[in-house]
Amino acid sequence: MPAGRWQFEIGTIRCAVLTDGYFSYTAREFFPDAPAADLLRAGIGERIVCPYTCLLVQTGTRTILVDTGAGPGTPTAGAILPRLAVEGVRAADIDIVVLTHAHSDHIGGALDGDGRPVFRRARHIISEIEAEHNRRALWPFGRMIDAIDGETEIAPGVRVIPAPGHTAGHMAVMIGSNGERLLNLGDAASHPLHLKIPHWKNGFDWESERGVATRRRLMERAEKEKARVMAFHFPFPSAGRVTAKEEGWEWKPGW
Repeated sequence: MPAGRWQFEIGTIRCAVLTDGYFSYTAREFFPDAPAADLLRAGIGERIVCPYTCLLVQTGTRTILVDTGAGPGTPTAGAILPRLAVEGVRAADIDIVVLTHAHSDHIGGALDGDGRPVFRRARHIISEIEAEHNRRALWPFGRMIDAIDGETEIAPGVRVIPAPGHTAGHMAVMIGSNGERLLNLGDAASHPLHLKIPHWKNGFDWESERGVATRRRLMERAEKEKARVMAFHFPFPSAGRVTAKEEGWEWKPGW
């Protein structure tokens, strides 16, 4: 399993990336339209092993978990509760769970082995569009679901941003304090090459062209606001600096 945790601060906000686990995918799933020779030159083999990276955000008044991993029953994942415990955080301490979208590797950790909610004191924030498209998957959460529309501040310094393409109601998360910012792309990009060569499609996207447009928009915002960038499937520690380069952005891990 990849390294499990990495702590950093965004101004006065304490953060930790927590690896729920990992999975192996084919390169073609990540890059369906990329020329094979270009992938080889970029060091991409036939398979890509990537982490499932959740983000713990502690603002001082709110404890927030962005995405929950794949959950129990997944052979190479399901470690979010032990990872939280290392941070001194119990399930009951989580005030807000942000679900960037309703794919199983993002919401699975919010349910236990019996299909019951794990974070029972938390608001579970998801976009209205995503909730509408995934009623069955979200049914176990009942009234804990808080479906929101548009860009919204959910806690001081923490905003959710519509980022459709990967799914119809996919969201990104911007965290800011004292002039420092981090943009969590969720699955708007699944690999750093999706930033370096943003026109390469992501094979996991529900609507590829929209996904490409959203990726560019988010990165232009990150560049304008001088935000660091993380993504759920990026190599550990999943957060890093970005630099504009040619047609895209170079991502370098670390704070």
